[in-house]
Amino acid sequence: MNRKLKNIIAKLEGRVLIIGFDDVDLTDCINNNTNIIDCDSLNLNNKAKENGKLGKTVNIKKLRKIYKKKKLDYIIVNMEAVEKYSKYFIKDSIYICKQKIYVFGANKDFIKSYKRYDVEVASKKLKDSNLFEINAIKSKNNIILDNFYFIYDIVTELLDKIGDVLTS
Repeated sequence: MNRKLKNIIAKLEGRVLIIGFDDVDLTDCINNNTNIIDCDSLNLNNKAKENGKLGKTVNIKKLRKIYKKKKLDYIIVNMEAVEKYSKYFIKDSIYICKQKIYVFGANKDFIKSYKRYDVEVASKKLKDSNLFEINAIKSKNNIILDNFYFIYDIVTELLDKIGDVLTS
């Protein structure tokens, strides 16, 4: 997964948000890429900011407040870090990303939630996880549909938990 991630980072340009990766080699790869203007990270334990590349650390529930509409070019996500906040992250990532979202370790149910926004999803099988490349160039946001899908996801989670309690 690290080699594939480094290859992806080497090709990126513009503004990038990385969530859930805290590897030192990745920070070196980001600093070596001259096409990356800014790189903000979530769950990165950076003590020193080299060359001004690594920026602020952000809270996942405040992505929409910090970044404006279509402000980021790329988002790279490790699903293990975002799984608890997936219903917030899906709508916010489509809202703030212009080009592509790379998701490592996601399942098919997570990707179905992305397909609501008319995006193209390409999947690649890695040794230890899946890589989904979501093309968000043609994605469409609507406040009413975002809220409807958010409520729908909450209700389905609630019904699943009630079903689990009743069956156990």
